[in-house]
Amino acid sequence: MTRSAKLLLALALAAVAIPGASSAQQAPEPKDNKFTKDATKFMTVAGLKQKPEEQAPLYQQALDALKQGMAKEPQNAKVWLLAGEIYASTGQFAQADSAFKQAQGLYAGYGPEIEGAREQAWLKEFQKGTQALDRNQPDSAIAFMKSAESIYDQRPEAQLNLGVIYLNSSKPDEAVEAFKLAKIRLNGPLTAKLKPDDQAQWKTWDQLIDVTTAQIEGNKGIEAFQKEQFDASAAQFAKALQINPRGRDYAYNYAESIFARTNKLEEQRRALQSAKPPKTAEIKKLDEELLPLYEQLIAAAQKVLPFDPANTDSYIMIAKSYRGESEAATDPKQKQAFQNKALEALTTAQKLPFEVTEVNASFGETSSLSGKIKNHMLKAGEPAKIKVSFVALDGTVLGSADVSVAAGAADSTVPFDAKAPTKGQVAGWKYELVQ
Repeated sequence: MTRSAKLLLALALAAVAIPGASSAQQAPEPKDNKFTKDATKFMTVAGLKQKPEEQAPLYQQALDALKQGMAKEPQNAKVWLLAGEIYASTGQFAQADSAFKQAQGLYAGYGPEIEGAREQAWLKEFQKGTQALDRNQPDSAIAFMKSAESIYDQRPEAQLNLGVIYLNSSKPDEAVEAFKLAKIRLNGPLTAKLKPDDQAQWKTWDQLIDVTTAQIEGNKGIEAFQKEQFDASAAQFAKALQINPRGRDYAYNYAESIFARTNKLEEQRRALQSAKPPKTAEIKKLDEELLPLYEQLIAAAQKVLPFDPANTDSYIMIAKSYRGESEAATDPKQKQAFQNKALEALTTAQKLPFEVTEVNASFGETSSLSGKIKNHMLKAGEPAKIKVSFVALDGTVLGSADVSVAAGAADSTVPFDAKAPTKGQVAGWKYELVQ
């Protein structure tokens, strides 16, 4: 399955209005003094200057006045508020954070004003980060995004971008951590204060995080599988499927991991049976390990079929599991019951009119599912039909396509390619057989 990570830019950057506390519950606002008045004068003039080098001496003069105020009237919250604003304007975010906390601790009524100042400082740093991305300077972008986070940690966009940068830099663990933080923000208190269009955008980002995080976990599963660490790969695919329950590949690869694990144990079992005499005690121990794996494999393979009902591999896994349970069973009736279930699964697979194989999906504004249809029961030239659907995380169908291809001769394959416009974050695909 192919997907490409794309860098995310802020699409909802208007400052969010945060209601202040009722004036009946607030102490009177701190009064100006000589120090705040002098600082305000210098800050006003600095605001009229265009160049940072022209602003710097004026901001310093304002800070000098405020530092005198901190020494002589340390309980005046406005001294700390103005100091925080200057520090934030000059990129001294650690000092700004400290000053803002001091101001709000002395006068809670400054909360909305401080929140707005923090967000504006965040916005400036975030925009520097996006500009660095435009210049293809990911290290600089990371620095700016982290700097933005240091002054304001309520918006999701910086962490979203950090996650994608880390992902594109082959740092999946760092990406997952950034996405976790972004997800907290996306479902935090700011969400309710957004306009409806922005709320929809944040919901899309939230879904994108789940889809991308599942893909990261799935990639770890592939790496473990390639190393023949089948228990680890099964755990990773199970985790990916939990995050994105619409991911057919995670369901299939989870089943494949268990299948590979059972194969390995069955090889050991056959070797023990071939020994002269057979090593009965060791065989029994292996059976105790295999039996729960067979049950897991049956359940895992059955999870694939709602996505991929013409997947004969799933039926083979189910049949293999029942056959294994039959071999381990000691009661004749139980042994026969397992054999019957194995036969039923194989018969179902054989009666499929055709098999869908070699599937590959791509998601975007137009999503596609391609693969091959292997003829089982149809006459050559008879149409093989499926209906492909691309779905969101909640199962909503975002787009669908009808496929009809002329079947080839028995056991031969023909390609298919289903495409459909999809508006929204596609999480997975499924298809159904059309009679």
